[in-house]
Amino acid sequence: MHSLLKTMNEAPISSPSLLSEGIADKTVLSERCRQRLRSMHINSFDYDNGGLLSPIKFIDRDSVEYSMTLAAENDQSETNMAMKTLDNAMSLLDKEWGGIYQYSTQARWDLPHYRKTMSTQA
Repeated sequence: MHSLLKTMNEAPISSPSLLSEGIADKTVLSERCRQRLRSMHINSFDYDNGGLLSPIKFIDRDSVEYSMTLAAENDQSETNMAMKTLDNAMSLLDKEWGGIYQYSTQARWDLPHYRKTMSTQA
């Protein structure tokens, strides 16, 4: 790892060289792939309770961040999805001892499992 970092520090790859080699173009998703991922995102949302369709309710960071990104582009349905998830996830806050529970059970936000992981606290 150290040698890789040292090499990149001594001879960094510039953006123009990436473009000339066509590497940067390979990271862009095709429109078909983008539509499929968007469809999967929409179909996995629990419209009644917020969050993912799952018996365990937790904040799926990728899904919420994607909704917030699209909400910033004035997508009202994604705004509603992010707001519903984050509003309901407030039930995971431990008001007595502080912190936040990792998840809730039985497809509801108000039945937290009494486990607090460091990654959830971060």
